[in-house]
Amino acid sequence: MDPTAERPAQEGKQDTQKPEDALRAGIMDAVGIHDGTRVVIEEFATWKEEIPIALYLSSEALRKDPRNCAIPILDVLLLPDTDEIALMVMPMLLGFDELPFRRAGEVAEMFQQWLKGSELMHEHNIAYRCDTFTSSNLPFAHALPSDACWFNPIMETSRVIPAGFHFGDWRTVDGVRPIIWRDRWSVRPVKYFFIDFDLSLRYSSKNNCHEIGQIGQDRLVPEMSTPEIPYDPFKADIYQLGKVILKIISEYEGLELFNVIGETMSKANPDERPLASEASEQLATLILSLTPLTLRRRVWKIGDLKLGSVDRFFVKYFGARRFF
Repeated sequence: MDPTAERPAQEGKQDTQKPEDALRAGIMDAVGIHDGTRVVIEEFATWKEEIPIALYLSSEALRKDPRNCAIPILDVLLLPDTDEIALMVMPMLLGFDELPFRRAGEVAEMFQQWLKGSELMHEHNIAYRCDTFTSSNLPFAHALPSDACWFNPIMETSRVIPAGFHFGDWRTVDGVRPIIWRDRWSVRPVKYFFIDFDLSLRYSSKNNCHEIGQIGQDRLVPEMSTPEIPYDPFKADIYQLGKVILKIISEYEGLELFNVIGETMSKANPDERPLASEASEQLATLILSLTPLTLRRRVWKIGDLKLGSVDRFFVKYFGARRFF
């Protein structure tokens, strides 16, 4: 867009969310000069722990760990007129739930990456702690990202949507032509990432690292019901991620076999919840017990967005693409 160009006059009623520069203040998409990589540039407050934690998780040593699900930080841009805000450059990715899951194995792969990513963060004494999970906080998909709760996980789409998608209207390539996308199962593995470490904390050790007060998206974490009583933020992470897993399961037919993982992680008593490493191991054991046929089994969105029998037939036998 030419920064000197005048905006056209507004005629009649228009959707103010439609223009790509109206999605959210403090965030924009861009293209790398050297390699053409599509990226997102977002502003972050420098007084918070978000930038140091994101950079630590994006360090060369931790990037070599295959469990790492933290979004890669490609660059940090300092501003000439303020030291209170800096810009972080990240890959342009898509919300994990924008495209529907079609196979049980697709969801199993995602759950496994989430748990391994949580395991790595907890090993390094980083509590993710969830921020508000609403689409208005996202910089990528749903148009735009925010922490391990509902909308914070995102996915890399180079193989799922080979031609890419428009930052302001992800269902299109260029704001006009619809995207052509592939089932995740056909291009697996698909990589998932955690974004936004706005409320995350890194501790010197796990000894006596307790927090007080309600924080994050899930305000019903049992140990947060009494704000003045300290709680273990790592156990709260497990609870919140377990609730996300159960929510996904509840939105699809055919994912009930993973209920045991989400239920164990979201037990009311924090002492009865597994560590991230234990939950990861439990899921790995469960997946190993499943046959290839079970992992290939179709899953279908339920609720108001469910597909009818005719649509399911065309998806199943003709590879039709539906967004539900």
